[in-house]
Amino acid sequence: AGHGGGLELTVRGSGLGAAPGETRVTVCGLACEPLRSNGTEATCRAPAHTTRAVVDAFPAAFPPTDLAASASNFSTNRPFDAEEATFARHAFTAPIDSPRRLLTEGLEWRTANAECWFAMRLGDSLAALVTSAKFFPAVEPAARARARTATLEVRNVTVGAGSEVPDFGDAAAWVTVADVSEVVFASDTVAQGWTAFPIEPPVTAQAFRLRLPADACRRQGELFRGARFDGIVVAADDGPDCPIAVESVGSALADAPAAPDVDGDGRADPGGVLAPTLDHSLPR
Repeated sequence: AGHGGGLELTVRGSGLGAAPGETRVTVCGLACEPLRSNGTEATCRAPAHTTRAVVDAFPAAFPPTDLAASASNFSTNRPFDAEEATFARHAFTAPIDSPRRLLTEGLEWRTANAECWFAMRLGDSLAALVTSAKFFPAVEPAARARARTATLEVRNVTVGAGSEVPDFGDAAAWVTVADVSEVVFASDTVAQGWTAFPIEPPVTAQAFRLRLPADACRRQGELFRGARFDGIVVAADDGPDCPIAVESVGSALADAPAAPDVDGDGRADPGGVLAPTLDHSLPR
């Protein structure tokens, strides 16, 4: 596929989808854009595949971007539901002209008597070279003061240091990359507006969170305005092999039982349909 992607890949077999979207193929763990599928052939466009080695070789070609655009999951440290996911997503994506509160659309306040955090993570096959973290505190001075010990943190999930810790919220797996106390004035008030914390050298991570102290979280008012992480998205696995796999098929034919192998040639006899399987690797 090349690091830039764009080449067409065709998988041939039986039981593939009758329409393009029914056959899901991945290349190096990334989705291959479906183009055509007719039951016996499925063609997709290979995705771009950026590795740390490519970024190191051509740094000017990979400027940092907002990592929220590549996030696959948003969560908090409270029991998960749609409202909590919204709290977390808005923390990293919503405009800063509106405050972030633990207040649902139905005006229910989610009581927080301990520290609270808002997190996002990339898909399992992705990681990021994190180059900076940013924080925009509350507008009201007292609320800014309560957030003076907030931290911006990162961790790994599937590969790298910390990935062996299964509990996503376990503090042992999180590394602080920005400490808001560094921009606190003598009056214990956090600096207004966006504060950027450069990360040199960049750190590799798959998940990112803003952690607020209990004194801020237990209030019904404004907590903060926004948090951002910038970086370069790369493949989580830099190993020598690139797996190509048929992950799933949505066609009803794929679920049909195969006919018995009456003639003993190791294949389903005519009239049966084999569910597709493919697990192949190519050198990167």
